[in-house]
Amino acid sequence: MESLKGKVVIVTGSTSGIGAACAVSFAKYGSKVVITGRNTKRMDDVRKDCLNAGAPEQHLLTIKGNLSESKCINEIIDLTIEKFGSLDVIVHSAGYSVEARPKNVTRENLREVFRIHLTCGYELVQRALPHLKKTKGTIVFIGSMIGIYPIESATPYCTTKRAEDQLAKLMAAELAPHGIRVNSIIPAWVKTNILQSSGVTLGSWLDVLTWRLLASLHPMKRCGKPEEIAEYTAFVASDCQRHVTGKSFHADGGSDMTSSISYDATQRMLETFLERTKSVFNWIGRLFWLRN
Repeated sequence: MESLKGKVVIVTGSTSGIGAACAVSFAKYGSKVVITGRNTKRMDDVRKDCLNAGAPEQHLLTIKGNLSESKCINEIIDLTIEKFGSLDVIVHSAGYSVEARPKNVTRENLREVFRIHLTCGYELVQRALPHLKKTKGTIVFIGSMIGIYPIESATPYCTTKRAEDQLAKLMAAELAPHGIRVNSIIPAWVKTNILQSSGVTLGSWLDVLTWRLLASLHPMKRCGKPEEIAEYTAFVASDCQRHVTGKSFHADGGSDMTSSISYDATQRMLETFLERTKSVFNWIGRLFWLRN
């Protein structure tokens, strides 16, 4: 994707998962990448991965901060322009989740998840708009399949991811006259840390089985990899898609074809399995203790 060479790209949430993979992918294609996050060590690890992908040191900028604070958003834009002089692409990959069902979700749960997925994305674009107009830039939101086919245990995450996709479409309509494109990438199950906080994984000792069962939801019979979503994100941001805006691109292993499958039913099946398995192990443990 030659058109990405020299482009200035901000990736939010770029210290882990899909965001980190996006930073590396854009670096590989010759972009100037702004790595953002709250963890200095992980930012440095991603920076090293970008260097290993072929990015020169002067093409990388790391900015530490909490994206939920407006001053951090201002700093990201200001430092990006100060170092690179322009801005071409924003990838909003920052994500946050808590395990909460409709019956017990709190105002605080909703407020924080809403802040990261929606308010931050909007403020970042709003602050960057003068620069994006100059370059006729592009914006990519990293959404989620469970924003379309929700699971009960991740109510705040599902709700705000659905809203984020609609925000992208509204932005696309408003910014199209300025030559700015806005699209969303909709992955299904991708093995990232954020799913653990959504109540999807069931414990480290059962992770392998958990992910195998989740993989069965995909017609391709495997979960996605962060690198695969990142490559598709780079493609959507490139000039290969220069006449495409307001779209939700499903990078989901065909999961959208099997939408009749209830994701939450699958999770309940996993939870039931876990409880029964724990009971068996407890019974074996008691038996072993009695025999000794």
